[in-house]
Order: sequence, then structure tokens, then C-alpha cells
Amino acid sequence: MENQLLMVNPSARKIILAGASVRSLAESAVRCGYVPVCFDYFADRDLCDRTAADPSADSADSRKRGEDTAVSVGLDFEGSESGCQSRNAGVTSGVLTEENAFAERKPTLCGDAFVLPTKHIEAPPHASGTNAQALAINDFAELPALLCALPADVPLIWCGGLENRPEILSQLAEQRSLVGVAISQLSTLRSPFRLQRLLTDAGLLFPETHSLNAFPADRATERDFRCSWLRKRTTASGGIGVMRAPPSPGFETELQIISGSTNFAGGDTRETCEATETVLQRYIDGVPMSAIIVSDGERTKVVAVDLQLVGEATLHATDFQFCGNVGPVAVSAVVLDQLQRGAETIVHATGMRGVWGIDFIRQDDAVWFLEVNPRIPASHEVVELIAPLSFVELHCHPEAAFAGNDLFLERLPCHAPAQLGIRLIVYADHAVATIAHMEAWAQAALRQRLSWRQNPIPDQWSCADIPRPNVPIEVGAPFCSLLTKTAHPQFTGRTLRLPRLDSPIPIGLDLSQLEIQLQNLISQTSAVVH
Repeated sequence: MENQLLMVNPSARKIILAGASVRSLAESAVRCGYVPVCFDYFADRDLCDRTAADPSADSADSRKRGEDTAVSVGLDFEGSESGCQSRNAGVTSGVLTEENAFAERKPTLCGDAFVLPTKHIEAPPHASGTNAQALAINDFAELPALLCALPADVPLIWCGGLENRPEILSQLAEQRSLVGVAISQLSTLRSPFRLQRLLTDAGLLFPETHSLNAFPADRATERDFRCSWLRKRTTASGGIGVMRAPPSPGFETELQIISGSTNFAGGDTRETCEATETVLQRYIDGVPMSAIIVSDGERTKVVAVDLQLVGEATLHATDFQFCGNVGPVAVSAVVLDQLQRGAETIVHATGMRGVWGIDFIRQDDAVWFLEVNPRIPASHEVVELIAPLSFVELHCHPEAAFAGNDLFLERLPCHAPAQLGIRLIVYADHAVATIAHMEAWAQAALRQRLSWRQNPIPDQWSCADIPRPNVPIEVGAPFCSLLTKTAHPQFTGRTLRLPRLDSPIPIGLDLSQLEIQLQNLISQTSAVVH
């Protein structure tokens, strides 16, 4: 086994990123001068490739000069409790597999550099000699042992999935500084019952929510029960585990049996049900949206609002599965006021710091709060597509948003954005086997991605989260993301210059219907604003 240096420049600002998918955060970190060490489910091609992390630098020359670039460590969380689905299913980055003993993979410190024991990896043809480095682990639970050998003064930014594993975050917090929300507040922020009480007490809207084992029996006989309630797993992410209730015939009877004569009016019942992972929540019909919030523990600002795409069949998403964002979009002053009040209420109760998100449903000018994402939300990427900023930097230094000059926020015209950033997540509607000619597709996608990052072309799509060749992709797993920016939500005529393969790859999308839906949504939003 050869030891390969991950970082060699002790003067660079280093940061650790960990979560379900950190590719967009890594790009944000590099944009503001950080050198990220990345741990995620996928170790995607454009995350592993150093040129992709810093397209402005020639990879070979930068290595000769000893400069830092992003590196990634891939995690396989098949069967984990995070609620996210791994694409790689046992193979991370196509580089390391389960046969590698964990003891042999523990990183060490050599001088000022991180060293990761890895097998020698031959550079893929597209990478101009760069080394993609990856490490496979089976669960978030391995992170504390993995990171304990890294310098304790390197902070960690965690993202999607880890909010549901506070016990892991607590262990990591004993090793190093964790940027963002205090771990002790996660139980409040992730509990729909506590949020319901907190926000409704402030005069704001939150859907009626019940624990599955305390659902009032009389509600199961409502005429509109089948279309009025959602069954949700509170420990899942990305819309996974959300479905219309009842999920099966006879569910009303099941509810009556488990709930008996329980009446939810009592306050004690609510508290005893907070440990339950499944809830029933009243379905709210409206436009799914999200807001990006920044707070410093006391002060709070809504910095951007965007549309959320969920369950889009065009993208092969199911039920309420998250599949992209469009934004920032304009919303009315009434909507912004409700978002601001809700964010302030949450910050006053929890002392939230950093960049975080709120998912909500907009019904005309009414805001129905759904949940808090206590970390940098996925929608940061569409905002960074159109604005020269880094949410990683703001997450590390949230006080910058309240410095008085508002230079950061001036770049976010959420009242009247001139451009829209669009990210679509494409899911595999069929299994993609370990076919050799997928390598050509991945190479072409990565070249196009690098070119687009260096000089974004408004009438073209960029492919991101590019899967590694020869790694099987299961049905329903994320395949890739598509990115673009535009002054109008019209993208069916835009160019997706990626090769077609003889074997079907789930990238040949007909976006016309989705375009119509987005145009309608944005038209509705504009009508409300004006």
C-alpha cells in the first residue's frame, strides 16, 4: 500500500466536509480559498478530480508547485439510517472496496500534510495525470474513528444526512470544531412537534402533525383522509420516506387499532411521542419552496428564496423525492415577512449560527412552514450559479452578513432576481451496469463540466455529480445533476452536449413538460409579488 499526500501546503485554509453529497459545497469552499477534504456517499467524478475542484489551475503545474487542491473520501452508506440512497452500492469511486481493512485505511499526519493509506490509483485518461483518492466506509458511524487522526484544528462543516445522526456529530465535536448549529439544539430543530409548537405560538402556520402511534382514531374515518394526510419519516432526508397516507389498504383500520381512543389534545401525549420516527402530517396544497437563512446566534436574515422540485416524473423521481431547485425567485413582502419572523423565532429559541434552510409551502401569500434544515441547504448551489459568493464562507463567518454594508446580500436580489439558477437531479429509472463504454460518457461529461465552470454558457446545460465509470447504479439512485442559468425559465431548447450511448443511460430527458410547470410556478410567484 502506498501513502499518498492529500495536502502539502500548511499555509492553506483547510476544512473538512462530510455528508450525503458534498460536491457543491466543495466548489463553494474552493471558491473562497479553502482546501476541502471531502467525505460523502458518492465520491463523484467531478469531486474527485482536482481540476474540477479548481478549474482555474492547471493540475500538473499546481502539483509541481506544491499547491493544494480538493481531495475526496467516498463513503458507502448502503443500509444506513440516514434515509439517503447511495449510488455506489458497495464500491466507492471505483477505487477501493470492502476488502480493504479499516485499520489500514486510517489517515495519519505527516508534518503539515494529511496522509491517507490507499492503493495506487492510475489516473483516468481525462485527468491529465491527477490522482483521484477515495476511501470507502460503511456508515456515518465510522467518521469519528476516521477523522480522529486528522489535525484537531481543522474544522468540520457537515451537511445533508448528518442532522439525523446527532450522536455521531457529538463524537465529532469532541475532536474538533463543528461549524454551524449547536448539536444540543438538533432535537428541537428536527422535531416536527417542537417546531409546530414554537411556530404556531408565534402566530405562524405549521401543518397539523401527529405521531403515528397517537393518531386520533376519529380522523382515520374522515372522508378526505386518503388525500389529506402524508406519512413521513422524521429521520430521513431529501423527501425519502414521505408518501401519501394510507400507503396500503386497511390503513385506517391499522390507525384505529394502534391509536385506540387516544386524544391528541393532551400536552403530555405530544411529548411522549417525540421519539417516534413516523408521523402523519396534514397535506398542504401549494408551491414547494425553500429559504436560505443566515444567523449569528442573535440576528437573522432571509438571504434567498427558491422553488423546490419534488417528485418530478420527468426526472424519474418518486413521490415527494427532492429533485432540484430553481432560484432565487421573487416573493412578496408579505411572504418575506413571514419567513423572517419564523427564522427569528427559531434563532431566538435555539441560538442558530451559520447558513441554514427552511422548507415551506406557499399558498398565495400564506407561508406554511414544514421543516428546518440546520445546515447549508442544497439550494445554495443555484444561488451561487448566478452570484459571485460562497455560502461556505458565510457559514464560517455569519457575522459578515450583519457588518452594516451588506455587500454580501447586495449580490442577492431576491426581490427582483435578473437570472435564475437551475439544478435538476436525474434519478436512474433503470439499472446501469458496469459497462465499459460508460467511461467515454463520463469523460465527455467531465470535460463539458470543466469548460462550463470556466466560462458558463447561458444556453447550455452543465452536467455535475458525474458518476464514476464501471460502478453500477441501481434503479432510483441519483444518476447526475444538470445545471444551467437563465433569465427565463425556458430550457427545452438549451443544449445538452453529452454523448448518446448504445446502452440506454437516463440522461435523454424530455424537459418540455417540466418547463411548462416551472413557467406556471414562476408566473404565479410573479403575480403574487405584483
